[in-house]
Amino acid sequence: MEKFRINLIGYEIPFFKRSAGLQPCLMMVELKLCITSYHRRCDLFKRGFTLIEMLLVLVILAGATSLVLPNLSGLYEKTRFKAEVRGISAIFRQVRNKAIIEKKIFCIQIDLDKRILKYGPYDRALLRKNGLGSSYELPGSIKRISYFAEGKEYFNGKVWFAFYSFGSSGGGELRFYGPKRSAFDMTLKPITGAVILNEERT
Repeated sequence: MEKFRINLIGYEIPFFKRSAGLQPCLMMVELKLCITSYHRRCDLFKRGFTLIEMLLVLVILAGATSLVLPNLSGLYEKTRFKAEVRGISAIFRQVRNKAIIEKKIFCIQIDLDKRILKYGPYDRALLRKNGLGSSYELPGSIKRISYFAEGKEYFNGKVWFAFYSFGSSGGGELRFYGPKRSAFDMTLKPITGAVILNEERT
């Protein structure tokens, strides 16, 4: 069987000559079949997408988006909550450093009902007039705050923390509640005055 190729618009079609006495009409039929197959291949590549296929893709994308977006939103809220709690712990460390540098007693007061944190040097006359100097409103990512005293957890009232000139503190423990059942415990060590954060699941 003799084999040869016909080049059709840059596309080579393999063609087999079965015998020397093959009739021209049979050769034309085989050539027509090859050309038809070639055009079908071209139509397959040029066909594109149907409307149903495009709608199906859009439905799949919409479903995937509805599943992913809530998770991303929750992740953002939790990350923001962690950053805000670390910011509050930084305030505690800053107040401790001021007590050491200025050789004074510094205090922090947290109003759990009004969600306000105040800090400044301990001065009886100043406390009677205006209270502590600087104030900081607790952010919304912190859902609620509690403190521990005598083994019990309290969610209302005002809680005080003191830092002394030689670096120690009056001690204490706070808990910050955030989104997605996340929480941070902040502990003040009495002897060293260190501020320690511990993340836990509730």
